[in-house]
Amino acid sequence: MKNGKIMLALTTPLNPGNEEFGAHMLKHGDGVRDVAFTVDNVRGLYEKAVARGAKSVLEPVELEDENGKVIMASI
Repeated sequence: MKNGKIMLALTTPLNPGNEEFGAHMLKHGDGVRDVAFTVDNVRGLYEKAVARGAKSVLEPVELEDENGKVIMASI
């Protein structure tokens, strides 16, 4: 779903027996699994967040394919 610059990506098992998503939903129920933001300076914001106490999950990494590139990080 998209509204202006806000996009929500919903994931759910399409068919009964889907092991990956079904197991997650059985264990945790419905809920938010991930929240992502588009920012101008991934590396700078990541460093600032970690310096202020955020726990690093994924240091900034650049991914690229034929459609372009993106820098991702996770805290």
